[in-house]
Amino acid sequence: MKFLYGLFLFVILLSLGGCSTYKVYSSKGLTGCYYKPKFNDCAEKINFDIVISNDNEILSLSKYINPSDTMMFFGFSRSDFDKEITPIRNFLSWAKNNGLESKKITVSIASKGFIQGVVFGGRESKFEYEYIHTRGGEAMLVIHVNGSDSYYGFTYEATETLMFLIDQWYENKLIIPRIH
Repeated sequence: MKFLYGLFLFVILLSLGGCSTYKVYSSKGLTGCYYKPKFNDCAEKINFDIVISNDNEILSLSKYINPSDTMMFFGFSRSDFDKEITPIRNFLSWAKNNGLESKKITVSIASKGFIQGVVFGGRESKFEYEYIHTRGGEAMLVIHVNGSDSYYGFTYEATETLMFLIDQWYENKLIIPRIH
């Protein structure tokens, strides 16, 4: 029922904003994967696009399919920026310093971003950040949001790209091609 309510709210918010309440951009090479904890490895590669709300308060990783179909995976907001981003920055330090022990960090955020395509305006959401080594020994940041079935994996290089794009957005310096 909560999911239907969230979906309904999302559709209403989109309709109130005219054609759309967000803009879709090409991320210029931001890749990740659907991570499978059972196998401790990636299952399928994802080439992310970026969605930015019209008020520039929310950035979401997404996949643009066509003008009426954009999948939004999860996002970040200006209101909780430091709280959301610190674990990602810490992963870069952990991986660069050859962190051997896996870590799991849970951050509760009451914000207005997106999770799985649903606006979570003001309600608490839990982001789990895991620092792991895959079966092949590669350092990977795994992001798991609100107990969903989806886990998103980012290599060290992909995490650097993600941080660059997020920092550029936060500083209002993001220049990437608009898709829709």
